[in-house]
Amino acid sequence: MAVGPIMPHKHRAQFFIDLTLSTNGAHTIKWHPPDRGKLKINVDGATGSKIIAAGVVVRDSEGSVLACYTFFDSNWEGVNAAQEAESQAFLKGLEVAQNFQGRSITIEGDSKEVVSYISNPTTTCPWRLRSIIEDCRTLLKRLDNSSLQFVRREGNCVTHALAKTAISNRSCNVWMNSYPSCIAESVIRDKSFIVSF
Repeated sequence: MAVGPIMPHKHRAQFFIDLTLSTNGAHTIKWHPPDRGKLKINVDGATGSKIIAAGVVVRDSEGSVLACYTFFDSNWEGVNAAQEAESQAFLKGLEVAQNFQGRSITIEGDSKEVVSYISNPTTTCPWRLRSIIEDCRTLLKRLDNSSLQFVRREGNCVTHALAKTAISNRSCNVWMNSYPSCIAESVIRDKSFIVSF
């Protein structure tokens, strides 16, 4: 187990524990909290038959959930549902971020392609996604001290479960300072890896 440097006790810092599995030497990928005073918004898309959905979760440096959102579209028709669902997830995450103006925010999702489409204007994206990606770029420019980043699916479990719940419940929902039971285990697990000094 590796932990970041220990600070003198008069300074409070948080570190994420990086566990190494001794059986095969592989690293476990977990959610990393934002720095103190900052927020992290995780997003994920999900698909079903003619359905796309998204989950959005806002958390602080202690892993506390400030808000959760689900988006559901039951009339989707198109070619690449997964890319559109992931793009919609980032759009919903950026819309939610507007409610936290003045805070430094990282928006994180598990679609490397969509992160690239939004952050790099020279990247060509599929025509069906262009308006969504342009909206994402516009919203991102409105946010001070904010960034996008890619995270592997294993580090995005909470929103993955939330997006899947939107598919099964076939609904859009909002939770403020709380979260649904379907993500409780993942939220608690993510919080358990945050160590305060």
